[in-house]
Amino acid sequence: MTVNHFVFGKKKIGTEAFSVFNQLHLALIDGKERQFMEFLSSPFFNKNERLAELYQRITKANQAQQPNLRAKIILKQWNKSRKQAIGEEYLISAVDKLSQLILEFIPHNKLQESKINHHRILHPALRNKGLTLFVDEVTDAIHKHNAVAPSSFELLLDDFLLHYEAYYELETDREQNGLEMLAALEERCDLLFQSYQAKFAVERFNLEKASKQTTTPAAEPIPAKNRLLLDLYQSCLAIHKKEVSSAEATASFGRPLMSAHERIDPLDRYALCKHYFNFLSRKQKTGAEPINPLFFEWTKRRVEWTPAVVSREGVNDYLNTINVACFCGDIAYAEDYLSRYRNKLPAAYAEKTYLLGLADILFRKQEYLLVIQLLQDEFPKFTDTHYFFMLRSKALKLRASTELLLLDSTDAQDFDFAFDLVNRSKDDLRKYLQRNENIIPPQFQTTHLAFAQYVSSIVRLVMQAGSRQEKSTETAELEEEIQTAPKLVARAWLLDLIDRLLKK
Repeated sequence: MTVNHFVFGKKKIGTEAFSVFNQLHLALIDGKERQFMEFLSSPFFNKNERLAELYQRITKANQAQQPNLRAKIILKQWNKSRKQAIGEEYLISAVDKLSQLILEFIPHNKLQESKINHHRILHPALRNKGLTLFVDEVTDAIHKHNAVAPSSFELLLDDFLLHYEAYYELETDREQNGLEMLAALEERCDLLFQSYQAKFAVERFNLEKASKQTTTPAAEPIPAKNRLLLDLYQSCLAIHKKEVSSAEATASFGRPLMSAHERIDPLDRYALCKHYFNFLSRKQKTGAEPINPLFFEWTKRRVEWTPAVVSREGVNDYLNTINVACFCGDIAYAEDYLSRYRNKLPAAYAEKTYLLGLADILFRKQEYLLVIQLLQDEFPKFTDTHYFFMLRSKALKLRASTELLLLDSTDAQDFDFAFDLVNRSKDDLRKYLQRNENIIPPQFQTTHLAFAQYVSSIVRLVMQAGSRQEKSTETAELEEEIQTAPKLVARAWLLDLIDRLLKK
């Protein structure tokens, strides 16, 4: 609630404005007059130059033992130095503005006085922009401060928030390091919660002894809005654990989220939407359900609901959004998203991520030679680029090479070129996995090796002599194997390839 609403809700004119100002000034500015004048003189905080003069006149009057100075008196004094006279209402409004500026000055000054508070605010802002180098410096500064600071609930909260932000800003390594970081986060959450519980238990014990009360009075009811996040996250957990269908998940979680999303903080709105998106994605990846319009609908909804938050999530979400849009045939949406959010990606990964997104769009446009050339130029065999980008680029290159090979062509030279590309792309992916087995998580090793093998099997069946009927048993077996594989890279593309080439 602003001072204006508090003091002048009934449009009172007179000494009330000066009284409020004097109370705030006496309580909050005592000893900080010089800093407050500097604050008032800064056009960044105050664009009305008259307010600094007014402040000096009021404080001078207060020093002269005139704290209840009426508006008419100071108005008369102030207008003596002005060519254009101002009215009483303007003066009262100006005094009210001074009171508001006092309330704005106090937290600003606290930040200036306390380096650690400065760091606490700066830390999430740097994380949000992907400025990793600066984040690490600020994190170290907070840790150094907390290492020597006395034990306090503020320290516990700091430790929890640092781990919270680190986990939810984790980009490409979440599948590798996420569980360890989440365990550390949960430990700090438990410690913070239990510490408060113990503190409140001691308070309760002493209050009961002092008051000699044996029953606890009814607590103030918790507003339904405050329970909303708990209800939604519990519902979200339930649909994941119960492995329900997309239709059931939509009824129990999707629709409630739809109706409540405007009442949820953007970060949690985005997170809940993303979890539902991941649920649908998992259905597709496990072969339980194909990609359907609902999948793309929630992809777009996640972006539209919280466009400012999209950039925080970075690489995975950026590429997955483009991939889903392309798969569902909305190339225009993919291209718009590619350019619109390019500059909001984490700086360390921005260029590589954009290029992979561009390559995905070119692939959907059937510009296979351009895809191959782009990936060869930007993701060479030997590079220190993060394995996430290298695996994604090499898998896409193998897909583009395969599509190029399987295009209808009577040109033997083109065929030989494409066949060689497929083999080289496949070998390149396998060798990269072997060469980097110490840094690539086992699940990535398994899924990409299986992908390369399925590509080989499909190509072999296509090239194999004989009729479709003769190949039908082997085709059916291969299709079932791909559908039931626990996790698999580009499952939908592999199944589509079988439909196009082995079932026609």
